[in-house]
Amino acid sequence: MAIQNTPNLPPLMVIINNKYAYVTTYKNVWDKEYKQARRLKGQNRTVGKILGGGPEGVIEWNEDFLLEHPELQTLTTKRVLKGMRGNRRVFEFVFEPIDEMISLTEAFNLKRLCAGATFVLDNTIANTPLMMALERTFNKYNLHKKILSLAYFMYLSNNSATWLYEDFAKKHRLPFNKPLKPSQISRLFYNISVSDIDKFLKSLNSFTNKIEKENVDKINTYYALDSTSISTYSNNLRKAQWGHNKDGDALRQINLLMLVNQETGMPLYYHTYTGNTPDVATVKNVISEFVRTGLNRQAVVVADKGYGVISNINLCLLHNINFIFNTRTSLTFSKQIIAEHLEELMDFCSYNSKIQCFCVSDKYEWSYPTLDKTPTGRAVKAKTTVYVHIYLDKQIRVESEQAFLKSKILPLLEKLKNGSNLSLEEIELKNEFIKENGKGGFLTNNKAKTEYMLNKGIRILVSNTISDPVEAWRAYYERETCRGRF
Repeated sequence: MAIQNTPNLPPLMVIINNKYAYVTTYKNVWDKEYKQARRLKGQNRTVGKILGGGPEGVIEWNEDFLLEHPELQTLTTKRVLKGMRGNRRVFEFVFEPIDEMISLTEAFNLKRLCAGATFVLDNTIANTPLMMALERTFNKYNLHKKILSLAYFMYLSNNSATWLYEDFAKKHRLPFNKPLKPSQISRLFYNISVSDIDKFLKSLNSFTNKIEKENVDKINTYYALDSTSISTYSNNLRKAQWGHNKDGDALRQINLLMLVNQETGMPLYYHTYTGNTPDVATVKNVISEFVRTGLNRQAVVVADKGYGVISNINLCLLHNINFIFNTRTSLTFSKQIIAEHLEELMDFCSYNSKIQCFCVSDKYEWSYPTLDKTPTGRAVKAKTTVYVHIYLDKQIRVESEQAFLKSKILPLLEKLKNGSNLSLEEIELKNEFIKENGKGGFLTNNKAKTEYMLNKGIRILVSNTISDPVEAWRAYYERETCRGRF
């Protein structure tokens, strides 16, 4: 049945050449001499062809014309005989919704497609915020199905080379059942605008917030913050830069940061950075995006030590973002905390059977700069309470000490006893850790050894909301588990 509202297309005609029937555009101009409209030469443009080569039949549109008129992708276009005008046949274009039914002949000739893995993926994302946001944002011309099909391909084949997708689509059952050529995929990605991405993220977080508010059994919601690097051979991508490649590839890279719900694994936010941008510098942008993209302000962001520096803690406190940071033990603040609690931490009474390690917690008054300024231009400081949880794995500490002894100290002592020449590195090692006992022998510099061993086997988690060390530990452990799934 023909549709009532036909697409708004330019004037079209058909040129039959041997066995092909081409559909072309044309343009008429008024000829004053002959006082009639005449076709303008050189303005013909081929936009499709009639399957079968005859004057009537289904039209297969060119990709460029479909891009200009995407509504045609959901329609079947036919050229049919309308009637006779004298001795001349009159044709018209008829537009019908694509028929989802297939004929008996087509049924016998159906291909066998791999469907198990894609069926699992369909059911995994069905009725999730991710699927609902895709449908809401990219609901025209089956764009959400195309994006989803490409995601299935990249996930199942572990490959992002789009030139391989067409062959993959011919063998697998996908949400969008027509193979896409590399040029079509490139145009698809190119036409996704920044505003489309913003709309998608806002929809995603709107649906996610609704579900999280209904989850009354869970006291806290945790978001894992992490990044990865994507290696590339391209020299033309603006964000591809030399940086700390996490895969060890000697290639330029683009850094990808993500925020993920730790319980569900649902991605909530992402942003790409140039390959030379360190992790620690990305937190500021994430904080600014919390309000704009509608992220849950009550959630607790859990981040590894790549992000756990004083400046990021201050930023979170300034903008009222809840957090658990694995703080770098090399920081002066961390060393002071460890030295202050080391004796208590080593005590048997500090062992916590729930998390199977030694643990000590304390709370501190934390001072951080605000946006206000003093008359002299300095930032006005505000104060709040933060919770510091210190964990010790004695097994790791013992293993670190034994490794240092066997790999560094014992070979050095052997050379010293034999009077062998020392390398520059060994001389520095001797000056720091070994001293002579005045009797021709050697002693360990225990002060240097204590400083070296100070942070071995120790993890420090800092939070502005989580006062329970077991809860903080479990949240951080969930982050590691969630990170492994991605």
